[in-house]
Amino acid sequence: MRLDLWKDRKVDADEARRVVESYRRNFFRDDRRFVAERIVEICRNCDPKPARVLELGCANAPLLHFFVETAPDVPIEFDGIEPYKPFVEDINKLLPDAVIIDATGGEFAQFNDSDCPPHFRLFTETVALCMMHPRVAKAASNMPPLFVTK
Repeated sequence: MRLDLWKDRKVDADEARRVVESYRRNFFRDDRRFVAERIVEICRNCDPKPARVLELGCANAPLLHFFVETAPDVPIEFDGIEPYKPFVEDINKLLPDAVIIDATGGEFAQFNDSDCPPHFRLFTETVALCMMHPRVAKAASNMPPLFVTK
């Protein structure tokens, strides 16, 4: 992962393409696969189906790519929060059924019920909170229960 990329997000087109292509496979890495496998299992066992998943800092939806390739039998509806335009464009091109909200973590922390996607079963983030200012990360991790379907 290129942490310097996230500091100012200014890279040339070739580097942006490389980043986009490499992130698609993020959950196939040995150090992250177990997270995706657990999310698949949660979604496989939830009722009603399809499970609605909201991911903060979804990049170009490597989690959804993981579902498509390894668990096509598990129905999910995917909503993502992502501000980086090359990722959003990649998702819209390859996974047009995904709903992507163009917002930063700070903007997401300010969402109210009308800003948020429909109620979801599972909220996830794997790296985004680690890359935010602690104040924003805390606010995002303490989202009010009105966003979560119980």
